[in-house]
Order: sequence, then C-alpha cells, then structure tokens
Amino acid sequence: MTITFEGASDDVVIVDRGAGDVEEYDAYNGATFQLRTDRERMQIGLTLETLSGCWHPSVGQVDETAPLPAWPVRFEQSTDRDYSVRLVVDAPNDAELVEIDA
Repeated sequence: MTITFEGASDDVVIVDRGAGDVEEYDAYNGATFQLRTDRERMQIGLTLETLSGCWHPSVGQVDETAPLPAWPVRFEQSTDRDYSVRLVVDAPNDAELVEIDA
C-alpha cells in the first residue's frame, strides 16, 4: 500500500492512502503519525518551518527497541503545492495508520 503525506496551507496535513481514501488533519503545530504492522512500526512527522514557510516531513524509529522498517520511502516535490515536499511510503498492505499528534 502506498501512503503519501504532505503539508497544505499553514495548518493542514493531507494523508492519501490511495483509492480515494484521503484525509486532512489539523496540524497547526505539526503532525505525528505511526505506521504499524504486527511486527514493525515507523514514525512520520511533518512540521512547518516558519522562516521559509515550507513543510518538512521526517521518518524515524518509534523507539530504541524498534528498528526502522525497511519499507521503501521517498521524498518528492508536491505537484500541488510549491511549499511542500511529499513523503511517499510503500508500506505493507496490513499497515495501520495511527494519528499520534495533529
């Protein structure tokens, strides 16, 4: 399953899980998500850098006991917003998206 994350305006994060499954999250102070399967977890963060007005996505471990999954991840320029980099994660089909903070 391919999931994309990108910032919009100065207070919204858009998550697209494909097949028309698009959600917007209030993210005035940024947003944090986890992608989870039964065995692996990945943390996703999006913050708005106030000087440039550009969104900065990040990927990391959930904690020190959970290694970063080897799921393909890439960054690309948003085709809709000049101020946002899109994060694309190719996660397993059973991955669950969990909103941690938005």
